[in-house]
Amino acid sequence: MSLGAYLLDLHDLTPGFGTVSQSVTVGYFPFVIFSLGLIAIPDALIYPGLGFGAVLAKARLLSDSMILAGAQRLASLSPALKDPDDALLPDIADAPDVSFEVAVAVAEQAISEGIAGVDWSDQEVRERAKELQWLPIYGEYVYDEKGKS
Repeated sequence: MSLGAYLLDLHDLTPGFGTVSQSVTVGYFPFVIFSLGLIAIPDALIYPGLGFGAVLAKARLLSDSMILAGAQRLASLSPALKDPDDALLPDIADAPDVSFEVAVAVAEQAISEGIAGVDWSDQEVRERAKELQWLPIYGEYVYDEKGKS
């Protein structure tokens, strides 16, 4: 089935509304997606948190319920919950915070399912995630016209 057919099927099955997660292998189709009334979820809002949450919990697999927990946490961060006229998804600039929340939800679910390699409380999960979260901190670069330093 082609992606175009899939999008049309999704449109028909979801009364004009649906969600599509984009991937590198599929690419981006903003005109098709928006003309059909579909919402495209950038990978940066879900996948980093899924991976971080599984690693954080030392889970040996990523279960369907872990993925669902991450997706539900993402949904709970929708700006549209506060203002129906606002965006459905958080801004991409908020991806680090969104990924953190998704990771916490995934790790908590792994622990509750008993498939995690750790046994932490929800508060401990959040604390450990804060300790292990990578933050991009870059040094200041100074241009040397002579190229010697």
